[in-house]
Amino acid sequence: MPAAKALVLSAEMEFDMQDEAVNLAAEAVARCTVPEEVPGYIKQQFDRKHNAPWHCVVGKNFYSYFTYEIDKYIFFNLRGQDFLLYKTPA
Repeated sequence: MPAAKALVLSAEMEFDMQDEAVNLAAEAVARCTVPEEVPGYIKQQFDRKHNAPWHCVVGKNFYSYFTYEIDKYIFFNLRGQDFLLYKTPA
């Protein structure tokens, strides 16, 4: 799959995993029939591939404050939506 174009606003994550997150977000937007399904789709895929627990928030305006596992955090904008994806310690 070609790499989706996104603006990474902040990240503490390996570049390969960043690309995977962005491409998965693009896939989720294309596959999900309602926007509310997008974060769940991304979370489930990352839980399966990179061990749970991952958390995902998608939207245009939100505030957050959270703790995340080292090297397991990305915040990016794709097609006018902000995506926050991070892993918490189990």
